[in-house]
Amino acid sequence: MKIPKIAVIFFVSHFANALQVLASEPVTECGGYNTVLYSNNDVALSICHAPYTKIDRSLLGQWQDCDDAMIYLRDKIHGTTKEYADCSPTTRKQFMVRGNTLRLRHYYTEYPGFEDKPLLVETFDIHTKKKKYEIVAKLITYNKKDIENAVAEIDTTIEKPFDGSTYFKSIYGGFFKLRDYAISDPDFVLSVLNKYKKKGVFDGEVAETLSNVIDEVELIAKASR
Repeated sequence: MKIPKIAVIFFVSHFANALQVLASEPVTECGGYNTVLYSNNDVALSICHAPYTKIDRSLLGQWQDCDDAMIYLRDKIHGTTKEYADCSPTTRKQFMVRGNTLRLRHYYTEYPGFEDKPLLVETFDIHTKKKKYEIVAKLITYNKKDIENAVAEIDTTIEKPFDGSTYFKSIYGGFFKLRDYAISDPDFVLSVLNKYKKKGVFDGEVAETLSNVIDEVELIAKASR
């Protein structure tokens, strides 16, 4: 469920009142269900989620899926609300809240198995608004020559007539090698991947995979800087 803009506007306008009570059960708001995760006199953290996304407030200190939801931060002093994280249905995230700290565990797609595995943990101090990132994935190590060969194979595959038996292996293999190499040089990898995205040489599932890989590389870049 991707929440419509109208529902988001409705949510923001009514969010302040909804957060005044730290309810033990979700309440229907924001085009879905609104569950308060943390609240004090100055700030509140809440997750707006689909009805089928179950949030257990008694288990906030453990990892829970943040599937098809948005996490919002409410500044009670200034009366402002802003989105902190978008838990898209296409990219897995988990969250936990311990004390005044929100943790998000971002996942990446392993290749060739296409299995979701933890990539990094984002830690957010709700009071100071400071973030830090810790990479937890054991990505494959590639050198620059490996990556140059991967890019050359992608480019060659694009120019050839479509071959269903080799096309996806060449394209996806290149994408994910580039993703793993981002540990060493995220800026280079982003420049290559964004070049493909800007040219619009892919569509359908391949274009979606490219966008997801770019998102993963951008996370790696944040942790590397």
